[in-house]
Amino acid sequence: MKVTGETSAWLMTFHQDADLSDGASLVGNISLSEHDMTDVGWIKIGRATVTIDLCIDQNGLNAEKVKRLQDQLADMSAKYEAARTEILRRISQLTALPNESPNIL
Repeated sequence: MKVTGETSAWLMTFHQDADLSDGASLVGNISLSEHDMTDVGWIKIGRATVTIDLCIDQNGLNAEKVKRLQDQLADMSAKYEAARTEILRRISQLTALPNESPNIL
């Protein structure tokens, strides 16, 4: 399925040598976004009509979203377990019975 829409075309300021007549090079250096990106160093160079040949349907997109969320959850769980283990280790160290030798005279 194909979808077509319009958006703004932006060029990063460090592409000072960009040749606006070289379409292939230009397309490789622009970013397409409706957000105003002037405050982060981009120059609006025009509007673009974009046609996307979708390689995924809604069910596939939803499945990918679920996978990414599951990955985030696994990462959070691993970080939680590492922090929990460290806290338990510190508690254990603080509550361990001191190994003091009796005073022998």
